[in-house]
Amino acid sequence: MNFWRLQCFVALAEARHFGRAADRLFISQPALSAQIRQLEEALGVVLVVRQPRVALTAAGTTLYAEALKILELVHRAERLVSPGGTATAGTLRLLYTRSVPAERTFDLIEGFRAEAPRVEIDPHTVWTSDSVERIRAGSADAAFVRLPLADPGSLEVVVLGSDVQCVALRRGHPLAALDRLDVDDLLAYPLVHWPRREAPGNHDAVLAQFSGGRRLGLGSPQPDQHRFAAVARSDGYALAHEAAIPLLPDTLVPRPLETPPRSEWGLVWDGAASHDGARIAAALGDYLRRTSEQADPPAG
Repeated sequence: MNFWRLQCFVALAEARHFGRAADRLFISQPALSAQIRQLEEALGVVLVVRQPRVALTAAGTTLYAEALKILELVHRAERLVSPGGTATAGTLRLLYTRSVPAERTFDLIEGFRAEAPRVEIDPHTVWTSDSVERIRAGSADAAFVRLPLADPGSLEVVVLGSDVQCVALRRGHPLAALDRLDVDDLLAYPLVHWPRREAPGNHDAVLAQFSGGRRLGLGSPQPDQHRFAAVARSDGYALAHEAAIPLLPDTLVPRPLETPPRSEWGLVWDGAASHDGARIAAALGDYLRRTSEQADPPAG
């Protein structure tokens, strides 16, 4: 079996899209398609259904599970025979959360790259709840998430910072004239908040610090845009991270709270997993724990 074709197949099985898989492999889409077709011809089976969406056949699903084992054995052998081979070599499937700005995590990851130059980072961006599900399913290795987690189980956690929450109001709102708000000022107005399912532990922790207002949740694929649009058209208000203030639409104004709630964030990985990616994730966690101990955690 051709090893390169097997790598191509794994990339396609994980991306479920020829274009994205080709980008990941740094080859053209026709070249990837040709490799998959040649693999199918060599095995005498159909591995992938191409239309209307890319999906694995029963044979493809079986091959994917076995291919992961083969690739992991090859990577382990490379580490054993390579000079200076360590656990921090291979690919780290890293997830970012949409609510933590990139400037918070960029230097952290670049510092880890310098310490572990043989690690390849495979990044994606999802919500916290999706990150937890993917790590537990073994389809991701580590994730920057909003904390705390509702049910951490075997997941390891490094807290890296917390963000102050402010209030976003429409221009012309009765409270917009105040320079600073108290929770009691908000009791007569509804809170327009993001869906709890996005990060249930963080959702509950933030609202536990904040007793004002009627709780109204909006569910949508892009909750921030929908929340802010709802606030701009009502007397409701939203909570926003201080780092997000420059991104607020012109229809809204931010106002600080006398006692603002805070929203923690950090890195999580599965401490019970033993595959290569999990070991790299643990190395990243150790690195971030060391660096966070050497400096004050970043705040909002």
